Amino acid sequence: MSGPRRSGRREEIVACAARLFSSRGVGATTVRDIADEVGLHSGSLYHYFSSKDELVAEILAAFLDDLTCSYAAEIRRFVAAPEQLRDLIHVSLRVAVRHPHASEIYDKEFASLPSVPGYEHIAARVREAQDVWARILAKGVAERQFRPDFASVQLQRLLREIVWTATRWHRDSLDDDYLMLSTTLVGLFVDGITARSAGSPAPPVVAPPAPLRREAAGRDLAQLRSEVHALRGVVDELRRASA
Repeated sequence: MSGPRRSGRREEIVACAARLFSSRGVGATTVRDIADEVGLHSGSLYHYFSSKDELVAEILAAFLDDLTCSYAAEIRRFVAAPEQLRDLIHVSLRVAVRHPHASEIYDKEFASLPSVPGYEHIAARVREAQDVWARILAKGVAERQFRPDFASVQLQRLLREIVWTATRWHRDSLDDDYLMLSTTLVGLFVDGITARSAGSPAPPVVAPPAPLRREAAGRDLAQLRSEVHALRGVVDELRRASA
């Protein structure tokens, strides 16, 4: 089998497995299920992957490698913390478009991940990504650009979880919705935690960088407004807990 053809088939298997794993779970998805979806005999699938665990590792490693490399390349280094946090949210959603099922698989299979091949690499990438969130928030608090009344550890966990949960809410339409979603999350969280003097106006909505822009007209905003309302409740809860 030629290299490009084998590579294309491997990518097809990975994409199919990711979709099935996120909807059914790894345990409930059989090798036959995956093979049937891509038009292979079950035995033929083992020419590409030795096990379902190897497929899980491939899906998560590809996602986390893309995420951490994109953070390093696309988050501006010499700008204020609020601008870096805007970049962080925009980049996270952009990567989610390329890996729409990965964060859900990570959450669902978290307890069993230590058994998958290459877990050390996956765990290291997760820590690296989390450190980016923590570093930006700590920078903002230290430089008095973010409000000090939020516990930064709780806040960075909350922001991370909401960003990745929001991608799952919009998984089926994320390719179309991520500009709207990204702008809304930035407005809600970055502007919401940015320190400013009493009575000063809220900062203007900042559009994502040019590579992230897409036509957003004609989309239904009712669901997103409902979700934002729920997220505001979570933020209020965190504020009370940190008081």
